[in-house]
Amino acid sequence: MLAALAILIPLLIGLLLLYRNRKPGEDPQESGKLLRFNRLVFLTILLAWLGSAGYFRATTGQSVDRGWWPILSVFSGLLLTSAILLLAALIRNFLFKR
Repeated sequence: MLAALAILIPLLIGLLLLYRNRKPGEDPQESGKLLRFNRLVFLTILLAWLGSAGYFRATTGQSVDRGWWPILSVFSGLLLTSAILLLAALIRNFLFKR
């Protein structure tokens, strides 16, 4: 429970930072760049989840602890999502906030 909380709090902070400064009346060209950036972040998160699932299935899925690979994969995916969202929020605020 504490591990899940320690992973989900940075995830929520990252989501808050990523979508905090959305304005409805933005420049269309700027919002198009922002949309592409958000899609790239989502694709990066998806690839990180697939990579962590593949890694834990290849390593833990072949050992005596094979029942734990999905759980380890989900926890590592949540941790990677938190890290990617925090990094993306910092990059987005640096690039798109002028």
